[in-house]
Amino acid sequence: MSQSFTEDPYSQGTAADTTLGNMENNDLALKSGFSGVGAPANAVVGMVWADTTDEIFKIRNFDDDAWWARLVGDASTKLWIYRNDANPGMTIDSSVTDRVLALKGGAGLYNANGGTTAGETWANLKAHTHTLSHTHSHNHKWYNYTDTTHDDQTYNSSGSAVTLPVTTKNNPTYKSILVEATESAALNDAYTDTSAEAASTTTTSGQSTADVRPAAALGTLQYPDV
Repeated sequence: MSQSFTEDPYSQGTAADTTLGNMENNDLALKSGFSGVGAPANAVVGMVWADTTDEIFKIRNFDDDAWWARLVGDASTKLWIYRNDANPGMTIDSSVTDRVLALKGGAGLYNANGGTTAGETWANLKAHTHTLSHTHSHNHKWYNYTDTTHDDQTYNSSGSAVTLPVTTKNNPTYKSILVEATESAALNDAYTDTSAEAASTTTTSGQSTADVRPAAALGTLQYPDV
């Protein structure tokens, strides 16, 4: 495709065939975005070049001394944008919600394919084990209440769940112990009274641990509307 562009294709002294040929080349260059494996000659500010080597559109910068790449993409090109509505020419991907942004790789849970979600759920923030070099591991959660007719769980020093049978947990003596501990420490998922109701999971701010989120600048995941 032509990359040549004649600034002044017509003059009285120019043969008609030459003039028409220059005009045709100009039209072909504009039609193709000056496409080619190398930059077109005689570049000017704002000129568009479809670089067939890098397969990207470029535009001549305002100082007329370099080419800038223009961002392009398809419906699989997902961008995080700091706004609530769709950017012009973009569509919001509403299938991915309530997630942090991370770089793939490493040896942990983020060692997965890009374009997917990975990692623990928010709810697991309230039931996990810390491994410490200077002391024993421990769990934040010490009791897992179900209801009045099913077994509950407590946790041993290694963080493993231990079943508390329903017949045991409904014993008035055990209820009294659990109530005493709960009233003094407000621990997660413990009994609040002898009616065997589960306490809400709380933090110092009064919110459920499963609802805890670090302060964040909220945005939306968007992709080109093509």
